[in-house]
Amino acid sequence: MDKREITRLTSSLVKIPSVNPPGKEKEVADFIVETLEKLGIQHKIISKDPKRPIVIAEIRGKSAPNRTLIFNGHTDVVPVSGQWEYEPFSGIVKDGKIFGRGASDMKGGLACMINALHIIQEFVDYLSGRLVFSAVPDEETGGIFGTAHLINEGIKGNFAIIGEPTELKVCTAHKGNLNFELTTFGREAHASLPDLGVNAIYKMADAIKELLNYSNSLSTKMHPQLGIPTINVGKIEGGTKSNIVPGMCKIVGERRFLPQEDVKYIKEELSMIFENLAKKDKYFSYDLKFLTAVEASEVDPSNNNVKLLLQCVVDVTKNKALVAGFPATCDAYYFNKSGTPTVIFGPGSLKHAHGVNEYVEINELEIATKIYVLFALRFLSGEGVDGSMQAEPTPV
Repeated sequence: MDKREITRLTSSLVKIPSVNPPGKEKEVADFIVETLEKLGIQHKIISKDPKRPIVIAEIRGKSAPNRTLIFNGHTDVVPVSGQWEYEPFSGIVKDGKIFGRGASDMKGGLACMINALHIIQEFVDYLSGRLVFSAVPDEETGGIFGTAHLINEGIKGNFAIIGEPTELKVCTAHKGNLNFELTTFGREAHASLPDLGVNAIYKMADAIKELLNYSNSLSTKMHPQLGIPTINVGKIEGGTKSNIVPGMCKIVGERRFLPQEDVKYIKEELSMIFENLAKKDKYFSYDLKFLTAVEASEVDPSNNNVKLLLQCVVDVTKNKALVAGFPATCDAYYFNKSGTPTVIFGPGSLKHAHGVNEYVEINELEIATKIYVLFALRFLSGEGVDGSMQAEPTPV
């Protein structure tokens, strides 16, 4: 394995600004296709939107493909904000790290998986299954144009790995995410006569206070890998000028939830919070909208293929490997829901994702690639496969 090639590939991917929203993933998808062609790896493109293609590659063993492994990663990155030390899409390499938006989430993981394909194809004579790699758009805004569409096209397998940044921990569960928008309405008036109006920002302050109380109540719920659910208000806007009593205020928030929680019940909980406020305060007028929702999911940590992946981590790193939880939302939900047991495992850290000076460590890229290769070779030669989870191979 050539560490320089993984570094070059990661840096090249980071240099392509595949920002979502608005959803500019085509250029990076074209680059991945070009790379696969150079490596001589069979591939195709499918799409729900031609401007947001899904790249699918396959390596098929010489023997009958009686088992299928899926590698999956997303090509989109979140928008840039804040003051960066380096240009956000420079892909600069410094001090053993690659910097840039998406370096950790998850251009590094994509580079590792592509590099793993390059290595694994040298062993096709010894494999009795197939490896399917999918590079998808739209993960950052719900996955409808990406993995959800991939699943609808019939892609399934016996096991899947999502290459999100997990600090090389094997994550068998992830949280779901419900986004909501709350608007409070007031009555505008001259600021010198505030009693003639109703301050929508003050009403929103009451609503946020109730959300904080609700947040504290969530500590009674617990998941062994994910901990407690959370709620966050991430955006607020309202008012026109300081001398006008504001007539409107709006927040956008999200509720991160556990696999055992029901998103329908969560919606009812949030609705009741604001309905109760309206009952207590005749001037509390509001509108609540639920936006995108991606549910939580998990796979049994005792799954034989989870155990096999953990053993691969031990064999490569020489360190103890433990099952962990992925606190964010990701595309594993779509695979698990469709019957493909899926874990999250990759280089990088959520601590560096979505923030300024995002980076991934080159050493982690090398280790992740080795683990992807080792697991794929063992899986596709029949080691540790859970026979109860066999699936019919789907032509690509």
